[in-house]
Amino acid sequence: MSIWIFLWLIVALIILGTTGWSLLILFQQKQAWKAYATKHKLTYKAGTTFGPSEVEGDINNYTVSLFSATQQKPDARKNRQVTVFQINTDKAFVDGIGAGTKEMVLFLETLEAITPYNVKVGEWNKDYHIRARNKKAVDAFMTEERVKILKAILAMPKSDVLILLDNNQGTFRFETSNPMQDLKMIENTIDKLMKLVDKLAPDEAEAKKLETLASQEREKTPRPEPVEEVPAAAGDVEAKEEKKD
Repeated sequence: MSIWIFLWLIVALIILGTTGWSLLILFQQKQAWKAYATKHKLTYKAGTTFGPSEVEGDINNYTVSLFSATQQKPDARKNRQVTVFQINTDKAFVDGIGAGTKEMVLFLETLEAITPYNVKVGEWNKDYHIRARNKKAVDAFMTEERVKILKAILAMPKSDVLILLDNNQGTFRFETSNPMQDLKMIENTIDKLMKLVDKLAPDEAEAKKLETLASQEREKTPRPEPVEEVPAAAGDVEAKEEKKD
């Protein structure tokens, strides 16, 4: 056998093995996402046979989304497929905070209503970027416990994380290389996040006090309204892949 034929066979086996492994992970992901959606009565969209699926719906007053996307880099050769999971809540937090890991900096900088914020309590990790408006209200919101909670959310393993908070809602978005193909892992991850967010949110009385502080600041320094909605492309990530007929 020629050495070139032998090398070609090795390369072919590697390609087939990689493709087979990727398809196995994809099918495991579809199975786990469908099971999660069924258990929690969420909407499951299977997508094409060899394409990603999607999950969306409400759990305990949170809107939960799972889908796949292409994370774009300045160098297109470094683009990568990521799993995106996001939870939204209409709880009142404070007006307003934007925080994220380094991959989310470019997006945060597009939000003109918020500017760099200096965390005054606890120990903030400088690898995490945080911006705010109505800073006196944010100062009152940022207790040591909440600083710890925000850091715990931003520290999600192998994830690029974005957090947006205002006096009407909160968005928590995670872009990860983990395919999340294990049902138990999905359950544990999302349950943990919901518990952290529950602790992060102020009670009704505190929320009113924070909004009063924010209103006083807005009256003194009129500013443009913040971006209310997180685009599907946060962190330079393309929107959900277009469905094929």
